[in-house]
Amino acid sequence: MDHVENADLFDPQAFQWSGSGMSELPSIRARKDRQFMPALSERVFCQVAALPGKALALYLVITLRSRLERSQTVTLTSAFVARFGLSRKEKAGALQQLENAGLITVERRPRRNPVVTLQAGLVGRRN
Repeated sequence: MDHVENADLFDPQAFQWSGSGMSELPSIRARKDRQFMPALSERVFCQVAALPGKALALYLVITLRSRLERSQTVTLTSAFVARFGLSRKEKAGALQQLENAGLITVERRPRRNPVVTLQAGLVGRRN
């Protein structure tokens, strides 16, 4: 009856993964820790900060995308926006707010990501 005493040698619990999700690679962590905040003039910042919802966050994301692509006009994907914690619904509402404020123009296309253009003279300008 020795095999009964040794039955606990194979414990399926020992093979369960105890991690709480994917861990970040050091290179990704370093990239995320770099400075993010795009430069805005005080006038533009105050104008955007007064808008409701996630307008300020989305404007910063659009500005970042614009600088990465070196273009005032960018395609704003939901995947890119989701990296910063914004949902499709929040993106749509904030785009409407920014467009109504005259800070951006938006070309909406059926079943496609919107094409957003930052208004000339607003980005990167200092007071």
